[in-house]
Amino acid sequence: MAKLGRAALPRVSAAEQVYRVLREKIEDGSLAPGEHLADGELAEELGVSRTPVREALRRLVDQGAVETVPGRYTRVAALDETEGAKVFPLHALLYGFATESALETLDNTDLTEMTAYNERMRIAVGEGDLEAAREADRQWHGVVLRRVDNPYLSLLLDTLSLHSRRLEALYFQDSRRARDSYRQHADIIAALRQGDRAAACALVRANTGQGPCPR
Repeated sequence: MAKLGRAALPRVSAAEQVYRVLREKIEDGSLAPGEHLADGELAEELGVSRTPVREALRRLVDQGAVETVPGRYTRVAALDETEGAKVFPLHALLYGFATESALETLDNTDLTEMTAYNERMRIAVGEGDLEAAREADRQWHGVVLRRVDNPYLSLLLDTLSLHSRRLEALYFQDSRRARDSYRQHADIIAALRQGDRAAACALVRANTGQGPCPR
């Protein structure tokens, strides 16, 4: 089983700590599809009891990232490239809607933070580090999503993002896509700084593969 490392644990509840570490490793493929997850081994490696590990695993089971048969196995859920046809369009639709709803509330502090993450993405792409580029992309979108005032939408997007990132890490290693995303992000930020919400909306829809903005 892949080593997780205790240093990765942030200061939140133990169950949340374990969940974040496991989710990150599942998303980036460090914990591969089909890999077995023994709660005792995970608890020992992360320096926690079995209880928060089991809570984290149940949460990942609910999200479809882990599968379990009581008394037989708990393992990272299988993932097939064809699932992208189910995940990506729905994720794009909901993310586009979420982003449009957040455009009015983004302020200069948000835009500065988004610019910094986008610069990290540009540097990572230039260095051929697609894992770092995906992380910078995730952080860029995270700034937008934290402005979404709709807990139901946020919950759906959280689960879809998990599967979208798994698919990207396992099957999509295209630096051109990352470069295109960086440029689109820069254009979105520029439109927002100019106060052109209509242009920002159109750019968001282009970034997420949707149609034109509603009039």
